[in-house]
Amino acid sequence: LMDIYVDGFSSEIEAVNSRGDIVLTNITGPVIAENDRGSVIVEFSKINQELPSSIVVARGGIDVKMPANSKFSFRAKTPVGDFYTDFDFTSSSRKGSSYRERGISGEINNGGVFINLQSLKGDVYLRKLE
Repeated sequence: LMDIYVDGFSSEIEAVNSRGDIVLTNITGPVIAENDRGSVIVEFSKINQELPSSIVVARGGIDVKMPANSKFSFRAKTPVGDFYTDFDFTSSSRKGSSYRERGISGEINNGGVFINLQSLKGDVYLRKLE
């Protein structure tokens, strides 16, 4: 098992891991993170509005934190897990009726850059950074 840790980075990050966690803290993104067996934990200090971010995990959870005033649009998909957020958001998605369609899309603070969050077998958390 090997974990990937990045702290205090204000540019594009691409992190790929097959066994172990990916932990990115005090970053601005954009982020492309892929993990096969392990969690992805991301703490944005602010959201770069130039390019979209994507976090995809096969077997593990996703935990993303960002400032409460962040503006972004998102899609969260987790066929087996659950989606949790403490952000107020406007939903722009239809409820998925099939196993593969289970997800939600929305806008936080009137929307902005797109963030994709997808976990095949795990929960997805989208939280305000305290």
